[in-house]
Order: sequence, then structure tokens, then C-alpha cells
Amino acid sequence: MRALMARSPLSVTEIAKTAGITQPAATQTIALMIREGLLVSEVSLEDSRQKVIKMTRYGCDLLPHLQACWETVTAAANSLDADLPFPLSQLLDLAIESLADESFGMRIQAATHQCSKPHRDNQ
Repeated sequence: MRALMARSPLSVTEIAKTAGITQPAATQTIALMIREGLLVSEVSLEDSRQKVIKMTRYGCDLLPHLQACWETVTAAANSLDADLPFPLSQLLDLAIESLADESFGMRIQAATHQCSKPHRDNQ
């Protein structure tokens, strides 16, 4: 919704890039939002082979409520950050960087190999 508030219409790829999420995640989220009547998919006026996404009137009408919700969540996150030794967002940024270097799936595979090795008893 924030991506479409800034510029509309957008392709799914543009929404994913703007939101900082994967295209499959954007596609799934957009599909749910279309079903809820918040968004609509139309043929692009610039390229008839491509579809673009824009907000419906209902989606636009919800923006003040969404903005209030976003502000509430931001205030709650700031409150949590104040109780921590360093901001949670900083920890999440570090986790994302680490996962970019080695995905969680790769880490599971490595742990599986370690767990499947026979253990010797030191008797």
C-alpha cells in the first residue's frame, strides 16, 4: 500500500522492489489484497503484455486508518527499542545481512550434517 501511495499504478516487480520484498511474496500479498477489494490488477497502458496494480476506491478510503495503524506500530516498536540495549531493527538488519551470506536453508543443511554424524562415547 505504501508503494502505491507513492506512485500508482505499479507492476508487481516494482512493488516488490519498492517494498524490499521478494516478487513471490509481493505476488501472494497482492493476490490477497485483490481478493479483499483493496487493489485491482489492470493491463498496462504502456505495455499491454504487462499487468499493473493500483488501489481501489475502497483501498484509498482505508488509507487514513492504515496510516494510524502504522503510526501505532511505530510507537510500539520505539517503546520496545527503548527497553533493549540496542534497537531491534539493528539486530534484524544484522540478521538479514547474515542470511544474505548464508541462507537459513543452507544453515539447516549444515546442522543436519553435524547432527547426522555418529557420536563417540568417551568411556
